[in-house]
Amino acid sequence: MKYFLIATVLVLTVINPAFAGLVQETCAKIAKSDPKVNVNFCISALNGDPSGRMAVSIEQLGFTSLKLGIANAINVGARVKALLSQTGKFDQYAINCLKDCQELYSRAHPRCRRLSGT
Repeated sequence: MKYFLIATVLVLTVINPAFAGLVQETCAKIAKSDPKVNVNFCISALNGDPSGRMAVSIEQLGFTSLKLGIANAINVGARVKALLSQTGKFDQYAINCLKDCQELYSRAHPRCRRLSGT
């Protein structure tokens, strides 16, 4: 997987250095201003999506990030719903935690959609 990521970044740099540079530069700036952001994850996530790889502006990278956030919220929400449907598997404390998680992720999806204008 590590070599695949390195090969992907190299191919993108050869195809269009400006695109790869935009993702790397933007991720580096964000990670520098927010210690919770992992620069390698940021680069991998944005380069892993075709719209991120082809972005020519920070705004386009922002929309790619929102699109990825929406997909993540939907996937996590579905996973939490599936876990909650497994009756008898969790104690009440875990069930309450999962319900809290489900509520937070159910609110994240519409908020991301509003931000993206979709």
